[in-house]
Amino acid sequence: MDAVEEECMWDAFLPLLLEKISRNARTEMNNYVSEYGISSAQTMYLVALYKSDGQTLLSLSRFLDVDVAITNRTVKVLKEKGLVYDDRRTPSSKKFQLFLTDEGRTLVEQYLHDVSSVQERNTGGLTNNDLVRARNTLIHLSNNLEDFRKEEPKVCVEAPFYTHFKEEPLLGDPEGANLGKVVNQLSVGSRKSV
Repeated sequence: MDAVEEECMWDAFLPLLLEKISRNARTEMNNYVSEYGISSAQTMYLVALYKSDGQTLLSLSRFLDVDVAITNRTVKVLKEKGLVYDDRRTPSSKKFQLFLTDEGRTLVEQYLHDVSSVQERNTGGLTNNDLVRARNTLIHLSNNLEDFRKEEPKVCVEAPFYTHFKEEPLLGDPEGANLGKVVNQLSVGSRKSV
């Protein structure tokens, strides 16, 4: 297999590799929250409220970049579990904000600790600069996808979670001179080690 075929094979299998990493992370995180009767996907709604309590269904949906109907169903489950409440004046009120209960806040704090422990274990052997490069690369890929989405028919999405991540300079590189080197590795034919 020549270098071009090797590159094409890598490009073809990259989505599978990313899915494997994602699936394994979800499985581990589901184990942490299973005692609460919720999934890691549902926990992300709690994390979003932890970051910014008092969101509406619409703002929460936009932040997580999911359909409002999915958010509505998920919030209903989280309310039944006693992890979220709203400030409706009457049961038929259409305007309300969502808040974490004390139990919901405690769960998120434990979940964030557990996520950090899992990530530390999964990234063992990587230097801090390796991690910064990986994060910067993922941010850049996400930004490329967002640029592609802008070309699609207008979808009502305002500031989803991934738009809040910013690329960081490598440690010992306060000017960010190496930032572009990480990003440039993504172009076919220019992938080289930094």
